[in-house]
Amino acid sequence: MKLGTKTIIFILILCLCSPFFSVFAADNAVSIVVSAVGDARVGEEIIIKITITKPAVNLAGLEFTLDYNKSGFSPTVTKNTEENTEMDSLIKKLPNGWEQMCYHSQSEGRYYFRFAMPEGGGYLNTAEGIVLEIPFKVNAAGVFEFSVLSEEIVAIVGDADFSLRVGKGMTVSVAAASEKEKFSIDLGETQAVQENGLYYLNATVTNLGDAEGIIGLEFALEYDKNVFKPYITQNDNNQMDVFMASMPQNSWEQMCTLYEESGKYVLRFAALHAESLTQSEILKKGESIKLSIPFYVIGTEGAVTSFKVNSATAIGINNKNGFIIGLGDSKTVSVEKSNSPIPAGLYDIKDGYLTYVYPETDIGAFLQPLNGVYLTKDGKKIESGTVCTGQTLTNGGVFSVIVVVLGDMNGNGKIDARDYLLAKRTYFGTYEADKGAQLAADINGNGKVDARDYLLLKRAYFGTYTLK
Repeated sequence: MKLGTKTIIFILILCLCSPFFSVFAADNAVSIVVSAVGDARVGEEIIIKITITKPAVNLAGLEFTLDYNKSGFSPTVTKNTEENTEMDSLIKKLPNGWEQMCYHSQSEGRYYFRFAMPEGGGYLNTAEGIVLEIPFKVNAAGVFEFSVLSEEIVAIVGDADFSLRVGKGMTVSVAAASEKEKFSIDLGETQAVQENGLYYLNATVTNLGDAEGIIGLEFALEYDKNVFKPYITQNDNNQMDVFMASMPQNSWEQMCTLYEESGKYVLRFAALHAESLTQSEILKKGESIKLSIPFYVIGTEGAVTSFKVNSATAIGINNKNGFIIGLGDSKTVSVEKSNSPIPAGLYDIKDGYLTYVYPETDIGAFLQPLNGVYLTKDGKKIESGTVCTGQTLTNGGVFSVIVVVLGDMNGNGKIDARDYLLAKRTYFGTYEADKGAQLAADINGNGKVDARDYLLLKRAYFGTYTLK
């Protein structure tokens, strides 16, 4: 069936005016990604990029909105009157023959983007996409949001009934700097936040305007303790070096500290040879440092929270030993349903630990019912032997948990005299076990290591009790 542009727009207008939004199919037809291109500085221009790729179904038309803060930004392309062609300049990718009927509302601080396929067909299919780049002038310093609201997305499916579907939008925050702020911390977009998963928060530190070059900086990163738990908590052996995804000449060092009770990291970085600095080690104007900080997701589906860098905590030193200040950022995230490779009910997963694996479990038998995961220890893949407390079960991506074998405190995969002695010492306070070992020793499941636990471990070692 052919569907003309005018017909598609008529359908879009009808559905936007209709109070019966509940008739839309519940599944998302598209996901719309919003990102900022370049650094935001007062008086300069920044590009907001909108990307729609690989829709779940063939689409005949699409409408969505982009909201922005009018006090912080002003768009430079707002008219679309000459046969509706001015906003063609915003479109970087569109299916062949598709048309745009977009418009801008100055009073609302909003763009309305409408697209429709031409007469005779030509769907937006699952292999194609739409890309827009919208320029804005930065008018004020601060942290501002650009949002594509899910409830404003209307998709017309390319089927016999031209059914209506919803979509998933997103919000991105942009930190805009004034002349006095010489660097910025941008909390960028990463993968989805999923229940029981491992989430990497990406942060980019950019030298916005210090001509001397930056040789040291620090800032505090705040997180929600009810939703996230730090993956790396100690820094005794430079464990937090893994945060540094990209540094000038890979020559910087970190002096980071976690304050778990208050839910924040204080992140400090400096050029390694600052006292006799070579030009290559300076963070020059326009260059960036990239950080990647892992967290366990302990919140449940639907939880909405944010990461935040308060500008008051962002300070630095330039190559003239001058004190400089930076601009912070915030990032709102929501927890999605887990795509865990662990079948429901097989093991318990909480706070980044997978528990109730029984002693002397063969690795092959352990992995057989699981989907696309493997075990590692100290970064090395383990393919045979026995499952041990302290190994990591991962799919190499978003899913990563530490395995706990019941009773195996010392991490050799079986119950021996060392295990119940460690449990006894833990109970009397003469040994400080890590979280995984404590979970392994909690045989009776009451959330602590007590006398009953080490007695049961001792009986298990002598064969008079079976752990279950």
